[in-house]
Amino acid sequence: MSSVKEINVVVKRPRPNTLRILILIPTPYRAAMSSLFLHMAYSYLNNYEHIYAERAWIEGNYYIVSAETSTPLRKFDVVLFSLSYELDYVSFVKILIESGLNPFSKSRGLSDPLIVVGGLAPTSNPEPIAELADVIVIGDAENFLQKIVEIGKEEKKHIIDYLDGIEGIYIPKFQKERIKKSTTLDLNTAFHPVAEIIPKNVEPIFGRGYLIEATRGCPHLCSFCLEGHVNLPFRWRSLKILRKLIRKGVKVCEVNKVILYSLSLFDHPQANDILQYLVNEGLEASIPSIRPSTLTDERIELIARLGQRT
Repeated sequence: MSSVKEINVVVKRPRPNTLRILILIPTPYRAAMSSLFLHMAYSYLNNYEHIYAERAWIEGNYYIVSAETSTPLRKFDVVLFSLSYELDYVSFVKILIESGLNPFSKSRGLSDPLIVVGGLAPTSNPEPIAELADVIVIGDAENFLQKIVEIGKEEKKHIIDYLDGIEGIYIPKFQKERIKKSTTLDLNTAFHPVAEIIPKNVEPIFGRGYLIEATRGCPHLCSFCLEGHVNLPFRWRSLKILRKLIRKGVKVCEVNKVILYSLSLFDHPQANDILQYLVNEGLEASIPSIRPSTLTDERIELIARLGQRT
């Protein structure tokens, strides 16, 4: 979408020794820009001079080029696919084929990008794409991202060997035994983006605002909710950390709205204090997921004062 105006886009001049990574969310732009993983990986990876992370999504067809430099997918060293739903597997395969890559891992070579897949769907069951992906991330992404930045361009051909045996990393051609899920237990010390990419003339699915992950997982374990089960245990960021991130985030992102990422915000022990803080700061807020059983008159009033109507 060349007509989209964005802030906080990272611009680098790739050098021969730059490890080039494409973060690909196989959905249209408005949905892709509501992916917290996209913002987290983009911000984290681009903190390193030897890495240039770019973004891509589906827009009209399955031939993918990056948003930042219009580089075709097959020219990257590593491609990170975030797949939230099983139907994303279809898009995943179409993208590989349209990009001129063999969809089967065993038929790709060292001159092709390393295809890394993660997200809710492959974490719950990686086997449907085990013959297609080179690497599958099981669980939270932080551990993988920390490891990939340790790899230089000249070591690209050894990336799989380097990742082998790391918690949460499933390499189908090496491993058939059970893989332990990677879990980031302490969200207070985990990386969270401050400078997120904000479209100025397009409204993302959750609205134009600073995305912040207040909690991860859910204690209720509803039988219909895959995410609650896959993202166990339930964790949260403290009010102190959230206030610090929000103060910086809304300023850098030039927004007056906060989008609270949480499966069940009101199971956060300081939920009311979080909302009151936002009210006191004169901010608007959106809570995409609310359990009716956790609402009280006080919480409904706070939500209304923050501008949410539905």
